[in-house]
Amino acid sequence: MFKLAGFSEQEIDELMQSHQLPDSGRDCLIFSPDFFEAIAHMPRFSTADDLEPIKNL
Repeated sequence: MFKLAGFSEQEIDELMQSHQLPDSGRDCLIFSPDFFEAIAHMPRFSTADDLEPIKNL
């Protein structure tokens, strides 16, 4: 998931260190501001047709 968001292994390691996360805490990065900013770069997994009903909400 991190690679889809555009992070390299080195960037992931650097984020782990900057947030002082243990090796077992890698999944905690999804709650970091860095990951939320990167979400915009992730591919969309829905079609335009799927998005139409959402627009009407």
